[in-house]
Amino acid sequence: MFTISEKHNDVLSETSESYKNLEDEQDIALGLRNLNHPKKKSDKKESDSQAIKLIKIVQDNPEMILFHDSYEEPYIRILNSDNRLKNLSLNSKVLKSSLTTIYYKTYGKPINRSSIGTAIDTLSGFAIDDGKEYELYNRICNHNNAIWYDLGDYRAVRITSNGWEIIDKPPILFKKYSHQKSHNIIDNVGNIDDVHKIFNYINIVGYNERLLYEVNLVADFIPNIPHSIDVFCGESGSAKSTTMKFKKCLVDPSSNLTLSLPKDRNELIQMLSHNYHAVFDNVTYITQEQSDIFCRAVTGDGFTKRALFTDDDDVSYNYKRCIGYTSINIAGTKSDLLNRSIIFELENILDSNRRSEEDLWGNFNREKNDIVKGIFSAVSKAMEIRPTIKLKSIPRMADFVLYGCAIAQALGYTQDEFINAYAENQKLQNIEVVESDIVGTYLMMFVDEMNISFKPYEYCVRDLYDKLTEYVRKEGYNIKSKSWPQDPKSLSRRLKRIMSNLKSEGLEITHRTTNQCKKYILTNHNQKKPISEKKQNEITAKKESEIINNKDTSEDYDCDDNTDDKWES
Repeated sequence: MFTISEKHNDVLSETSESYKNLEDEQDIALGLRNLNHPKKKSDKKESDSQAIKLIKIVQDNPEMILFHDSYEEPYIRILNSDNRLKNLSLNSKVLKSSLTTIYYKTYGKPINRSSIGTAIDTLSGFAIDDGKEYELYNRICNHNNAIWYDLGDYRAVRITSNGWEIIDKPPILFKKYSHQKSHNIIDNVGNIDDVHKIFNYINIVGYNERLLYEVNLVADFIPNIPHSIDVFCGESGSAKSTTMKFKKCLVDPSSNLTLSLPKDRNELIQMLSHNYHAVFDNVTYITQEQSDIFCRAVTGDGFTKRALFTDDDDVSYNYKRCIGYTSINIAGTKSDLLNRSIIFELENILDSNRRSEEDLWGNFNREKNDIVKGIFSAVSKAMEIRPTIKLKSIPRMADFVLYGCAIAQALGYTQDEFINAYAENQKLQNIEVVESDIVGTYLMMFVDEMNISFKPYEYCVRDLYDKLTEYVRKEGYNIKSKSWPQDPKSLSRRLKRIMSNLKSEGLEITHRTTNQCKKYILTNHNQKKPISEKKQNEITAKKESEIINNKDTSEDYDCDDNTDDKWES
């Protein structure tokens, strides 16, 4: 049985009046714990009353809608002071502040903390159990045969092939993150030619490069298609970061114009979830895992991550994102990533042509709305043109290319100009893939030196591995390096990754099965085509470095491969 110590007798006698309604020992114990802040029953009744009143305010207002998203997170749609409807998570601090303000305006006095908590908990239950489920999007989506773009101030733009308009009270479509900023657009008049004004502020000068930049900029406003990854590379002083920041301001304005590429997988997945257009600055190297995440993000494949370390629940992410990064040299050299990229090589800006940040950004901010409205008009025109686009062959990133042709025409270019510019950029990608992969580099040198030209040569996988490894050893490369395959199966895996790129460079690799082994058939469609002098110098420098250091720090290319073991001879 609970007893009261003697040292509390005096205190109890002084406060007996306050506890005359406590009828049992358990109540007395509770009273002791609350001597400094005694709570009256009337206070609890008032707290319950306030919570009920707030719940009733929400339930009686037809414009306050309780619902949940596809992750079962509770939301409420409420009318803000600007007469705009906003979707707020019931777990957010913003929602708590909004409900507190609503209660005060209704009853003329503040609501206490416990009442607001009780009301929100109850409303959350209603939202999850009784509310309708809505899929919420980040910045842009398709809905009812139209493209919807979130302006960031709880208004949206609805775009169809017939034009575009600003909707002050859009349907329940979007969720907003605290870093996101808004476009202050007040009219529905847009001129497609205003899109070209972007070149007053960015360091892209070539005709083909400008065409690809504009097409990719407008394509970022088309949801549910894969988007090419922007790769801005060049030496210091070429305005790579500024060029990328301007695009971020147009597509997905934010207080965080650039991001740092995180090493942690979950952090990167969440970062992509919170940014429709995610741009990473000063990237030096992209790992295989980061490359895979980028590829999945632009094509719309899903991700999962643990909700909490204390339970087994997973959070699933499924989204398509626009991604860009800057680097001095191309940081992402994996073939899958480069095949989804557009490379912009920026030249250094002469001192005589440099402009101050104040002048550059001041003028850009004055013309930004005109550029964005021009983009809306270009998207509308492209939606009209898209059904008429026909291609003789369907390339990789087919949906992007098809819409790219329509956007190019909407902007005043021709379909052939876009196709040719895109094909030319893909050649840069193929060269980068082959020359950044040590197997591809030495294989091209091997077939040239062996005069394998036009006539097919057949090798069992084991024979090709032995001959190529011996050739590389004689060239002075460290064949014990992690970057060199250590067995025929590893060679097969590496070749499979870059076969399409090698074919674009003129080296066709096919295979067939015999009773003895799996065979590679090599056909070099090029006349003698030596490796570039720049790459040869890089190889020589790397060999010398490895000889000096007698170590290798390159990536193990085979760690994440699931290729069939049949390739092993």
